[in-house]
Amino acid sequence: MYYGRLFLPTNVEDLRAITTVAQGGLTAEPTLPERDHFYEAGYIHRFPFGLVSKFAGYYKPGNPGIDDNTVPGSAIVTSVNIAKVKVTGIETVQEIRPPGPFSAYLNVSINHAYGHGPITGGFFPADEPQGFFDLDHDQRLSALGSATYSFKRSYFGLTGIYGSGLTNGVSPADCNCSYGTGLFDFNKGIKVKPSFILNGSTGISFPFGRALVRPELYVDNILNKKYLLKGAFFSGASVGRPRMFQFRLNIAQ
Repeated sequence: MYYGRLFLPTNVEDLRAITTVAQGGLTAEPTLPERDHFYEAGYIHRFPFGLVSKFAGYYKPGNPGIDDNTVPGSAIVTSVNIAKVKVTGIETVQEIRPPGPFSAYLNVSINHAYGHGPITGGFFPADEPQGFFDLDHDQRLSALGSATYSFKRSYFGLTGIYGSGLTNGVSPADCNCSYGTGLFDFNKGIKVKPSFILNGSTGISFPFGRALVRPELYVDNILNKKYLLKGAFFSGASVGRPRMFQFRLNIAQ
């Protein structure tokens, strides 16, 4: 069991630039730091065959909360206040390292981050959305799994990342769809489509003279899937990265 008090100060970066592009002649309310209560309960068990299991649940009410908003006509991001914010979640982590060349890791979480207006601060006029709404970074189901096979001086690894979808930019009041604040309310009418991305890596180590050489190759988005991370809501829309290759060479004496 754990209880904590969280204090999140506002972001003051680019303050001068923000004031030059903010809406002229507008007197906005100041952006206040976020103050949260944080409750968490968890359980960890180590099995004799190399498996470590963790289960946890958490709840974080904030009054006020903080999220990021993009100043219109610019790429500047500034913090805004949301009058009430609640984050609830459960997660599990399973890590297995049995004797031998194979190891794996799995993290699955279900959480819901939602708020209730008014929305103030950040050099913007106060906004009062109708009812509750999911926050910009809210994603109901997230899962990450990885597996690694090691053989002598080499290894090969795969990582899969699944997301049920962030906001598509549509307000619950305008989507003509059902909306709930429960942990298992997926609110699909205001979310982008789910995505699954597969990444891979491989490498080998070998001696070269008095040095140890380790070349490695990383491939992100192996299937080159085109997907939308999130729509424009508080901050701008985000598109997933295409297939990318990265080569690293490490030489240690």
